[in-house]
Amino acid sequence: MDREPTKRPAEGAAARPEDRPIDPDAVARLERLPAPGGASPRPLLARPAARSPLVTTAGAVLVVVGLFVGVVAVAAVRPSDGLDLLGVRLSGPAAAGAFLGVAAVEATVGALVLARRPLGRPLGFAVGLLGLVVGLSQLPSSGVNGIPTVGLAVFILYALGIGGAEFRRR
Repeated sequence: MDREPTKRPAEGAAARPEDRPIDPDAVARLERLPAPGGASPRPLLARPAARSPLVTTAGAVLVVVGLFVGVVAVAAVRPSDGLDLLGVRLSGPAAAGAFLGVAAVEATVGALVLARRPLGRPLGFAVGLLGLVVGLSQLPSSGVNGIPTVGLAVFILYALGIGGAEFRRR
């Protein structure tokens, strides 16, 4: 059998970590570290789980959309003659009150999603579905408003669907 000669590292080259001798003092120091909550005699050397940027962005989008709806309710809807909302004719102040209520719900749900509260995910789904229904109903009459609404709602639903592990209790 022909064998290839074993390659040796060049002089001055760094040894691989697995080739270095184990320092017993370092191992002893690691074993003496206090275990968090007494759950494990050995410390966890892994990095804590990072927060999902997708879920963080979904929460921020909910908060920003809630603030935007609140500003529009006060600035544009209140001084108007009113509007038809789901077949019901509302005066300007009544319509503004309804939109302010929706804005408060969206901002609150966004804060729950940002805080990774378990209740934030199902409420986020509900707000996302409401936004999807509103956006789809706007498409025939006002596609300029309906398309971004549908896009944001789909993003929120996607982010909360993918990021389910973020909401598990720790």
